[in-house]
Amino acid sequence: MPDISLDRLEQLAKAATPSPWWTSDEHTMVYGGPDAIYVCEVPGPKANPSVRADLDYLSSVSPEIVLRLITALQACPEIATKIGTQTENDRPNKYFGESAFEAADAIRSMLNEVGIV
Repeated sequence: MPDISLDRLEQLAKAATPSPWWTSDEHTMVYGGPDAIYVCEVPGPKANPSVRADLDYLSSVSPEIVLRLITALQACPEIATKIGTQTENDRPNKYFGESAFEAADAIRSMLNEVGIV
């Protein structure tokens, strides 16, 4: 797997065919943008479950979704730091302390703000 930075991933998403991306019922191709530009093709019969899964995945990971995920990740450093610096004694419950619930709620809220959840 290539090592890729969020900055590079953002550049790639901005340069790619615009969202939305979708698949055709007749072909094993992914299309994108308002002009239905051919994005890629998954080789193999469409009835093959792995081909169908690849098509669904590729059409779901459109540039718009990648950019939303990047925005959400960039908004999380404070929460990640909070979670990462807690010790076992900081949490009222060994596995699901209040601070962990607060962090999860904050992450959910941020993802909601950028339209991911």
